[in-house]
Amino acid sequence: MNSKTTLTIIVGLVILNGCDRPEPTQAEIAATESPAFQPIAEADPTPLVKYWYHRAESCLDIALSSARELQSNVETFLLEPTQSRLDLARTSWRAAHGNYISCTLYSTQATSPQRQAFLDKITSTIDAWPIQPGFIDYLPDYPQTGLINDTTLQLTQERLIQEHQFSSLEDVSLGFHALEFMLWGNNNNRPAEDFVAIASHKAENGIEIEPQNRRRNYTTLLTHHLTGQLKLLTDAWNIDNEGDALSLKNMPASAQLNYLLSALYNTLKQQVLAGYLTPAAENDMEAGNEAPFSSSTHEALVSILLELNAMVVMEPQGEHQNLAQFIDIRHPESALKLIQALSELTTSLDQLPADYLQNLEANTAKIEAVKQKINTTLTMIQEIAGQYDQTLTLL
Repeated sequence: MNSKTTLTIIVGLVILNGCDRPEPTQAEIAATESPAFQPIAEADPTPLVKYWYHRAESCLDIALSSARELQSNVETFLLEPTQSRLDLARTSWRAAHGNYISCTLYSTQATSPQRQAFLDKITSTIDAWPIQPGFIDYLPDYPQTGLINDTTLQLTQERLIQEHQFSSLEDVSLGFHALEFMLWGNNNNRPAEDFVAIASHKAENGIEIEPQNRRRNYTTLLTHHLTGQLKLLTDAWNIDNEGDALSLKNMPASAQLNYLLSALYNTLKQQVLAGYLTPAAENDMEAGNEAPFSSSTHEALVSILLELNAMVVMEPQGEHQNLAQFIDIRHPESALKLIQALSELTTSLDQLPADYLQNLEANTAKIEAVKQKINTTLTMIQEIAGQYDQTLTLL
């Protein structure tokens, strides 16, 4: 079953029935409540927060696991660079990136300014885009360009961290999209032979100068750094660590709800609308094309919305509560409107062709339709926040 079908089923099968739900319990609200947030009366977000923990930890665990599988398959490919092994590494990249990007709801908004700085630093090394591929390796018209061909540069993880976005945000040396370019190359024409090891030749300063050997080393460094950063991100949502999960748990109830609604709003507005669709609507293919080498930007959009729908409407287990169920206790009409808005957004995204970026002019109306449904959903989230006397925290 593909992700688009799954997304449609998730929204289509959800039926709210307030009579079947247990009465909510009173939240244990901290004695001193943050003055930035208003109380939320009888609404107890504890089951909702627990579901958030569950979804975030599960999502990031899957992302980390698939990144480790990607690392393993890349290492297997480098042992014997064949086309079939390169194809497997590419398939693993698509799976790992899709699993990571589905966690956008949990990876882009932290629980405090200090945590936000920490989070931004990690995510900027995991999924920075767009990138300048010529900063990394050769292009058809520039065969000697990039870090790979700069034989004055010793390729180490420390040096790659220093080089990452040093002079420009698009000078990306780390993360999924640097690795994407290494696996696909420009215009999907990377041959497996680019990674065949040859006899080592080093300059007087000891730096390897053979591009193929440097390319192998760089690709290995990329995958190791990627899994390390994903582990840091995963740990941030482990309730037993000093991270965002523990911070959210210790917030007053009203602040918890504000965080959850704000994260939902910001994911749609900043990540999906501003990141992908607005540039596409303005015919800026480069700015709105996250994964140009693998042609998987539409997959990324679907992955983000899939997890967002799960947090809002998927039926949880045990004492957990999704967002629609929480809202339904006090504002059933708003809960139904939110579900309807997400359903219509899902339908409009399903109607957007996977290759919409390759023909922006022909897909302008469909892109605008998705944007319109996102704006409708954003308005609904703002209205819900107002019903709980909340002012969203916008990124």
